[in-house]
Amino acid sequence: MRRIERLADALLETGLTRSDSMALRGFRGAGVDERVSYGELRERVERVAAGIVARGARVVILSSINTPELVASVLGALQAGVRALLLPADLPAAALAAAARASGASLAIAREGDPRFASLALPIVREAELAASAPSRFEPLAESGALLLPTSGTTGASKIVVRSAPGLITLAHSSARAFGIASDDRSALAIPICHSYGLDQLLAALAAGACVDLYEGFQLGALRRALREDGTSVFPGVPVMLDALSRGEAFRAPELRRVFSSGSPLAPRVYERFLAVSGIAVGQFYGATEFGSVTYNNPAATQFDPMDVGLALGDAVIRVLPHDAENPAREVPAGVEGRIAVSGSTLMDGYLAHASPLRGGFFVTGDLGVQSEHGVLRITGRRELVIDVGGKKVNPAEVERVLALHPGVREVVVLPGPGTDTYSRLRAVVVPEPGAGPDEAELQRFAREHLPPHMIPRRIELCTDPPRGATGKILRAQLVAERASS
Repeated sequence: MRRIERLADALLETGLTRSDSMALRGFRGAGVDERVSYGELRERVERVAAGIVARGARVVILSSINTPELVASVLGALQAGVRALLLPADLPAAALAAAARASGASLAIAREGDPRFASLALPIVREAELAASAPSRFEPLAESGALLLPTSGTTGASKIVVRSAPGLITLAHSSARAFGIASDDRSALAIPICHSYGLDQLLAALAAGACVDLYEGFQLGALRRALREDGTSVFPGVPVMLDALSRGEAFRAPELRRVFSSGSPLAPRVYERFLAVSGIAVGQFYGATEFGSVTYNNPAATQFDPMDVGLALGDAVIRVLPHDAENPAREVPAGVEGRIAVSGSTLMDGYLAHASPLRGGFFVTGDLGVQSEHGVLRITGRRELVIDVGGKKVNPAEVERVLALHPGVREVVVLPGPGTDTYSRLRAVVVPEPGAGPDEAELQRFAREHLPPHMIPRRIELCTDPPRGATGKILRAQLVAERASS
């Protein structure tokens, strides 16, 4: 039939073989608010696509709280052959308006009662309104739709990434195979779909024909019940979630088979504590908004090390380059730290309103890592975060790993601090363990016992509520800005 229809079928074909099987369950508060079968999801996607085409919108902006309505709108936009801008639910109204203008959006599909959308000079509709006004037949506005996703902005200004539907669907199927997700699985998704990791997990589960339980944010009590009692078998989390779930009494989840972590480094202490209370080993991913999830560290692997991020997924190619390299042909030997470059069919089309950053088919990231002779990748830090301390280069991730060994430290971020015109000193912002109160002098003594002099932060401050992004990652750039004058 229509090419765009076949594109959607390529994602949902497994679930559609049993169209009455459950695709989505929306959780609000303590229980299930909405249930959507694969057959119903397919119909809703078609109606949304037809409604978008009827309104002639080439770019739409979507309300981004995890609900079945959002999923139908995202897939409907791809089905219609348009671009859909997905923004964090906590993005301030002024920033949302600026992103809408930059994208050229001409239609907003928003939940009722979201005040941020009221200031947009755009028509605002709900998914149900689009469906109600949709014609019975439509032709897509382009051969392939795309999603517009903002980068996390954890280390600097955010950009908007363009990822096309074919690449997203390819990643969904390769991820489902690598993760071992099957049609009888149930995935508990509390990571925002507007974040690349959450989006990838949603699409992988749908490609496998599994059921996705959608949570409107991290609801600790609801997720505990889901893991213990509700038949959840797949749980994609981030370190902050795993940390919270691992505190308290041990629990056994009879159906739980896979637990994943991504978004920020998983501290060894959090990994061990979650394993102790749940009996489940956590597998880490490596990915970015520009290319999605591209490696997976499978706990079932023979030489599994929980601090690795694993082997490449699908047709992804991972190279480690010299620190100063822009040419992806220059690789360092196995075991040597360098700059990570990624290639493959899931790469973004580019940045909105920016020149393409691709070099020879590779995206040269700002991440630093080490690759073993067998291709297993470990992330060691960020290139742009390296701090010059008296002519010596300090990778803050190394200092953070050491300070995190202190029993009173829950999280730590190391930043450049006030120094001179030619070099910086180090400054550490420490999130203490609940009930623990290590003071600066104690942490300084600990640092002196484990670090060389140039890697010891000159200033350490306790902070119980640092600024965080959608996945719980601490926003370094905001911390730097807040502390620039102090």
